[in-house]
This record gives sequence, C-alpha cells and structure tokens, in this order.
Amino acid sequence: MNLRGAIHRFVADAQKVFRARSAGVGPDMQAPGRFRWRLITRNAPFVLGMLILLFLLSAALFGPRFASQNPYLSAQRSAEMVDGELVNPPFAPSAEFPLGSDAWGRDILSLLLYGARNTLVACVFVTMVRLLLGVTLGALAGWRPGGWLDRCIMGMVEIMASLPILLTGLILIFALDIRRGLIAFLIGLSVVGWGEIAQYIRAEFISLRNQPFIEGARVIGLTEGGIARRHIFPNVLPQLVVLTLLEMGAVLMLLGELGFVGVFIGGGFRTASFDAEVVVADIPEWGAVLAGARAYIRSAPWMVLYPAMAFFLSVLGANLLGEGLR
Repeated sequence: MNLRGAIHRFVADAQKVFRARSAGVGPDMQAPGRFRWRLITRNAPFVLGMLILLFLLSAALFGPRFASQNPYLSAQRSAEMVDGELVNPPFAPSAEFPLGSDAWGRDILSLLLYGARNTLVACVFVTMVRLLLGVTLGALAGWRPGGWLDRCIMGMVEIMASLPILLTGLILIFALDIRRGLIAFLIGLSVVGWGEIAQYIRAEFISLRNQPFIEGARVIGLTEGGIARRHIFPNVLPQLVVLTLLEMGAVLMLLGELGFVGVFIGGGFRTASFDAEVVVADIPEWGAVLAGARAYIRSAPWMVLYPAMAFFLSVLGANLLGEGLR
C-alpha cells in the first residue's frame, strides 16, 4: 500500500513538473497572487482581446435595446428629402443613420446590433462542433499511432487539407439546403474545419503518452480511459482553450468571406432595387449585411466598411485573447 501511495505521489509530482516546463516556468518560480495579476495586466494582447470580446458579448446580449430600428419590422424607405432634393437609398451616414443605411433604407447600425447575436451564436456553435470532432478523432488517432484507425483519420485529414475550405463549405451548405438556416451552416462549416485540430491533438497525445508520469499511471493499474481522463486531457486543456479562441477567429473569417460572395444564414432572396440587384436577408446577420452591400461597394462604401469592420474587430479580439492566453 505504501508503494502504491509513493507511485501516486510520483505521478502527481511528475505531472506538475511537466506542466511547469510546458508553461516555461520552473517549480521555484511560483508567484503569489498579486504578481500574477500584475502579470495579467501587463499582457497587452490578453487585456485588449478580453475587452473586445466583452464588448461583442454585450452587443450580442443587449444590442437590440440600443438599436434605433427593428430590422424585423422596419419597412422599406423609398426616398427622403436632402437639401431640397429627393434621394433614394442607400442613405449616407447622418444623424438619423449614424453608419448609413442599406439599399432598403434600414439603419446599418441597427442591423449590426441585431446581427451580432446571430453571427456570434453561429460562430460558437461551429467552433464547438469542430472542437468536439477534432479532439475526439485526434485523441483516437494519437492514442495508438500507426494503427489502422490512425491511418484512416489522418487520411481523411489529408483529403480535406487538399480542398479549399471556402469552396468546400459553400458546396456543402447548398447541398444541405441553405434555406434550412443555421443547421446547414453548422454542418457544412464543421465538416471541413476539424482537421487541423485533430492533427494538433494527435501530436499532443503522442508526446504525452511517453512521459514518465504516464508510465507510472500504467504501473499502478489505471486503465487507458482513466489515464486519458485523469492525466492526458488535463495537460491538453490549457492548449485547447487557446485553440478554441483561434478557431473562433477562423470561423468568423470564413463567415465573412461567405457573406461577401452572397452566402449567409437563411439565404434570403434577390430582387431589384432602383439601379442594382440586391440581396434581402430573412434575418439580420453580419454576413447578410455584407452580401447586400456588395453591389454598392463603389457608390456607397459605408455599406461594406462597417460590417467588414465588425468582422475584423471580432477576429482581432479572438486572436488577441488566444495569443495572450498562450
């Protein structure tokens, strides 16, 4: 019994040393709580990324309360008088429309505030599904490297890596029927995005399974599932947090690219508006705002600038926070 307890302590101590070395600090460099908070406040990417994501979270939760219009209810405004002249939409930025309007006279600021919830929810769902698939398949491949399961999974990863993600995701979304809404985007964008996560998790599992504390866990009789649950996943979890944030940035970038080529949640419909053919969205979403603005990129650049800035700010915040945590 004493020998078993000694082995347990050895496994725990070895795991602590491994985590400290992975983080780049030694066992004698443990800092008090005050120093850790000072270290966090000096981490500029972490602080800036956290502020940006908190702002986006607030916009998703409370944005509709501060919107001047409800995009679900507001009707088309065909024209308005400006300096004695009749002007058709899109209207330029003004006191009534701080960020301008779209081709149907709807306030872009209101569209962005309402669309933040739909876009960010889609991003989180796609990221979580990618993470679940990548972690599960990567763990299965890395636990027994070189086996038939490892070869099958890595073969699928190599096939997906040879295909453009944007084009493949677009094809899958239309094959699943874009009018099904979020579920089509969730499946289409998740299927093509888990390969890099699986490769990373596989490499981590291969590295960890040969560490001394894993050998000690086998000596005391832990099963393979117990070893993975108690000793491998806790060591991979910090990297998974960083990977999740970076993956969120990649998903947001992909949603923005799809929106610019006219593919967004729900699909909407196309119609003629004065001198151009525009896309009308069923629900407010940042990609839909970009899709409807593409025809006016020269004559009304604000229609593209502000939704593009929303995507840029979101991607920047996720990447900064991930870099700061790393």
